[in-house]
Amino acid sequence: EVLKSSQVDWTLLRVLKLTNSHAPKGRVPMSTTGPAKTLTSREEVAKAIVQLIEDDSYIRQALIIVK
Repeated sequence: EVLKSSQVDWTLLRVLKLTNSHAPKGRVPMSTTGPAKTLTSREEVAKAIVQLIEDDSYIRQALIIVK
């Protein structure tokens, strides 16, 4: 609620469980609804963050990495 009512641009990225494996090639699939990917590599989270920084179409949304 604090984020939703704030005046700043924000994007929230959620994951279920982190692993130390390598990320698959290509873009990281994300959605606001799921279904959530159960195990997500830290490398994949880093790639997703870079994608979100480069693309501002997800401002003021809570995303989850999906299968």
